[in-house]
Amino acid sequence: MEPFAEQQKPSVPWHLWLTAVAAVLFFVWCFDLYPRVLTDGRVVVRTESGAGQRRAAGVESGDWSDISGSESELSEQSLTGGKARQSSDDQWVGLTEPESFELSEPEPEPEPSTDSGVRRAFFEVEQSAAAAVQRALPAELGAGLSRARELRQRDDVLESHAELSSLYWKYPEQRQLLTGELQESARVIFLSAERQFSDPHIVAWGETLESIGREYELPWQYLARLNGVEPKELQAGQSLKVVRGPFGAVVDLSAFTLTVHMHGWYVQHYRIGIGQDGRTPTGRFTVGEKLENPTWYNPDGGVVEADDPENPLGEYWLGLGDHIGIHGTIDPESIGRAASRGCVHLGDEDIREVFGLLGTGSEVVIRR
Repeated sequence: MEPFAEQQKPSVPWHLWLTAVAAVLFFVWCFDLYPRVLTDGRVVVRTESGAGQRRAAGVESGDWSDISGSESELSEQSLTGGKARQSSDDQWVGLTEPESFELSEPEPEPEPSTDSGVRRAFFEVEQSAAAAVQRALPAELGAGLSRARELRQRDDVLESHAELSSLYWKYPEQRQLLTGELQESARVIFLSAERQFSDPHIVAWGETLESIGREYELPWQYLARLNGVEPKELQAGQSLKVVRGPFGAVVDLSAFTLTVHMHGWYVQHYRIGIGQDGRTPTGRFTVGEKLENPTWYNPDGGVVEADDPENPLGEYWLGLGDHIGIHGTIDPESIGRAASRGCVHLGDEDIREVFGLLGTGSEVVIRR
């Protein structure tokens, strides 16, 4: 026998070939490697990153595009609405009453956090996930979000906040997506003295927080809290951050929320309790009185003095007329429910904030 004679190689069994072909097809399907033909004739294949970018060939083989539209394309669209700015005569302009202030029935809003102080977002979304969610939103809302974020990146805080505020009123069903960014910019504009957006008020001799508040249509409690100053500590020559009021509020009964705004600019929103059996009236009201530690006169007879643990009004009362008002509560479990005689009530920390924002003459819209 020849020592180097070539031995005949055995044939590969057919079932091994079938297994190999099946494995290749599964690999192609699993990793999305097959080409796709779009309606315009372009061929699209998945890139190695798998992050949503597509390689398009056909008209121009070197063109890269996202078939679902990019964030930069959305940002080129614009929403209707005025520019957010402050005029030379110190008047805040740009936003007027949104159309949603009409007494129509809004979409219910998901239950927010009950943390005290300035609220954070209901949930935080990663930037990549937020971009994916944005592509599923109405075109106008997606464009507005893109524009607001671009403005914020350029540090145009007022412009960005105006854009988001308009979306807040126009898309009540999407407020959960908007409130995180809104609260962040609202804190800088309305709730912190760290940054000025207009000329500060220089305290003149003989001025008080109350007199300054009247000039800007603001409660003196708001000025005190904003600037971290007590009325008796105010000194001539002192610099105060101010905005041009007044603040107003919109109560959405079906959503159990009260939103404080300033000429349509979002400031803060709160969870509320309302009257049972539809007892809370709807319409436009004006804050006629502000009382701390109010006395409760029971419509069924009897009086409950201020600071009495059984006083259902809590520590603050904003009277709207005809025995209807906004007040605190001694029953935190009633927040988010229709359980009162007709008034709107908030938790202890929330009513303290609202009491400091709304002044005598502030408009309150209550709607279903």
